[in-house]
Amino acid sequence: MTCLKVFHPLFVAILLLSISTSCADPTYLAANSGSDNGGLGNSTFDICKNDFCFSFDWLAGPEYRKESSFILSVRNADGDLVDFNFTPHFYLYMPDHGHPGDPLTATRLEKGLYKIEKVMFFMKGQWDLHISETQDESGSSSDIILPIAHF
Repeated sequence: MTCLKVFHPLFVAILLLSISTSCADPTYLAANSGSDNGGLGNSTFDICKNDFCFSFDWLAGPEYRKESSFILSVRNADGDLVDFNFTPHFYLYMPDHGHPGDPLTATRLEKGLYKIEKVMFFMKGQWDLHISETQDESGSSSDIILPIAHF
């Protein structure tokens, strides 16, 4: 009985600490708009990787099991719209499951702007957008990988 009284406050402190520091949605996710949309809402968010900054402006979605689309802006460190130095191929990939999603339709609108359509999140889990120099959808280590949604 004495042991419980001594450790009880310590147990409570550890429990409260673990709850307050537990994992939440990654910082690239905006507040959930209330629909089953991976926590993103109809929002814009930015990710900087590989000397580029990418902005996602959702036109439709993202929604689980419904077609989504977005405009992808590609900028350099100065904030200028830039093109890749290769012909980009875009595809969705589920890192937890190790497989790509359905094919995407990508249209270059102008320098540094791409419209990505036919985005389908057909399974629950983490989804990444891969930008590849090749049409290989195997999750190559040379791909630019951008976390895009989690359902």
